[in-house]
Amino acid sequence: MSLENIADNKILLFAIFIVTGLLYIPLNQRESRHYWESKIDSKIPLMPFFIIPYIYLFFPYLIIGPILLWNSPIAVNFLKSFIAANIIAYIVWNFFPNGVKRPKIKVDGFWKKMVSDLYKVDKHDTNGFPSSHVYYSSIISWYLIMAFPHFLPLFLIIGLFIIASTLLTKQHYVIDVIGGLALAVFSISIIGFIS
Repeated sequence: MSLENIADNKILLFAIFIVTGLLYIPLNQRESRHYWESKIDSKIPLMPFFIIPYIYLFFPYLIIGPILLWNSPIAVNFLKSFIAANIIAYIVWNFFPNGVKRPKIKVDGFWKKMVSDLYKVDKHDTNGFPSSHVYYSSIISWYLIMAFPHFLPLFLIIGLFIIASTLLTKQHYVIDVIGGLALAVFSISIIGFIS
């Protein structure tokens, strides 16, 4: 098997994608040393019902995206873009452990309880910049739009809702979103360039 065949082996790339995805967990167990909150962040309200796209759109999208793209001619570039983005994000998270100082919320309703539970489960606030929710959903949306352009509005709306949810659940700062978008654009572009 040639080096080119190995680099284009979807099963191998999917395995690397899974392994690089799992590296998120140990990096997220550390304490943050950097908090990059801006004045804009303090003006963004907590909108607890955005927990729906943050969890219940994001995780299915993360599973459905690769399934829909698996037999497409762009599946290899999709997986390579994910791997590249993960590696770059992990380097940033490793050397600059950063996170978000979450607000204290009074649990007085269903949605606030869900957000409060999220904060408990995701107790370490590390891995803020760049936002993996943002770069994952952006990469998935981009490739799904390329493969299925007639569904552009749907994939765009899903991606935008997930991105908005990172701010409106107070899981990320604006700079994290910008970093996630920049990382998605960079990884898609660099893989497109070298392929």
